[in-house]
Amino acid sequence: MLFTPGDRYVIINAGDFGISDSANQAIMEMFHSGAITSASIMMTGERARAAAAFCRRHPSVRVGIIRQTIEQQHLRLISWKDIRDGRRFGE
Repeated sequence: MLFTPGDRYVIINAGDFGISDSANQAIMEMFHSGAITSASIMMTGERARAAAAFCRRHPSVRVGIIRQTIEQQHLRLISWKDIRDGRRFGE
């Protein structure tokens, strides 16, 4: 894609590709329908391998990688558990 002066583009990126089967399914459907132009793969996600496999089968999709440390993932999972249990953060 070539950009020329005055061109305007909207980039719609789906985050957390690889986090779960349902997120992967939604993102794959959005790629197929043209609803998104890119996605970010969370490599520490439980379904990151499935997201990467989709990208290998569809080389035209545009993806980036979310760099996340194990410590950050641990904090994220604790936060999600707090939300699921109906508690507020810090309680």
